[in-house]
Amino acid sequence: MTDTKNCPYCGEEIRLKAKKCKHCKEMLDAEDFQHLAPTIENQHKEIVNAENTKGKTPPEAAELTGIKAFFFYISTSIFILITTLWIPIVLIVIATFTVPSENSHIRSIEKEVVELTQEQTSNFVQLLLGGNNGSAELVDFAFSTDAVNTGIINKFNASNTLEYKKSWLWSTTKIINKTPNSGMTISYGFFGFVFTDFDFKDFILQQEDNTQTKQTKPQSNSKTTPVLPNKKEPVVQNRQEALKYNDLGTKAYQAKDYPTAIDYYLKAISNNKELAQAYGNLGLAYQKQGQLDLAIETSLEGLYYTKKNTEVASINYNLGKFYEQKKDYPQALRRYELAQMNQSNPTYQKAIERIHQFLENIYGN
Repeated sequence: MTDTKNCPYCGEEIRLKAKKCKHCKEMLDAEDFQHLAPTIENQHKEIVNAENTKGKTPPEAAELTGIKAFFFYISTSIFILITTLWIPIVLIVIATFTVPSENSHIRSIEKEVVELTQEQTSNFVQLLLGGNNGSAELVDFAFSTDAVNTGIINKFNASNTLEYKKSWLWSTTKIINKTPNSGMTISYGFFGFVFTDFDFKDFILQQEDNTQTKQTKPQSNSKTTPVLPNKKEPVVQNRQEALKYNDLGTKAYQAKDYPTAIDYYLKAISNNKELAQAYGNLGLAYQKQGQLDLAIETSLEGLYYTKKNTEVASINYNLGKFYEQKKDYPQALRRYELAQMNQSNPTYQKAIERIHQFLENIYGN
């Protein structure tokens, strides 16, 4: 039999016959002990249990924590996955709607052509002058004029052909000419930007001799393809004769006798291969005969032989009409803008606005 009991006030162990708790100093009697003992004992057990389980996670709490952790990791993983996929999707959508147009490529390429030509010319002058920087700066200034830049662009357009290709996310442009690098891609466009990648050796500013056969007189009722005089053959530079045949060709053209007009224009070019207006007129005559490719080729040839702004503008305007008839609207717009660049004219401006409006109706931008 035990001779101790628990204090009904503090729960500490005291002697069975104690009148006063030595721990809490409370006076004890039998009634208080009988009434409070069970409660104190339960509290004492709870305190002991709490101390024994201190630092341990109850099973229910551990289970709850595991479920929360599971859902936390799942939700976090889903968020990261959605975010990772969302960014590329947005970039793809932006890239699709910002693919650079053919006109943007042409602008960037022509700007690079002018810069490369100026740089090449400046380097050549410095070599001749023994590295005289002052003279080189003077040359750079002279080559920065609008007239010179326009002449460079006209020569480039007369001797090189650009082929634009648009894909889903980007666009590219190839150059076609008589250099070893003909057919190479010289510009890349994506996200609204165009990046050029070519050098001075990759394009030409003068046409090389071709190997076309000597001209033959066309039949008046056929669509045979007369060709231009062979540049390698000696050509008599008789301007008066050339002008005479050009005028005869114009009269035949106005009379809608296009085969005869073609014959006269070819004779004019045979007498003076540098008569640019004859090339322009010949191109118009070919157009009336339905020979658009030959009309374009002839007109480009004419651009090579003239530096007059009025003639360059007129031939480029004709080229714009040819390309528009072929439904090559970006090229048509390019030629109309070149015409307006060389000589401001309301007719040229109306053509530019017409093509712009047409392209807006197609692409909506």
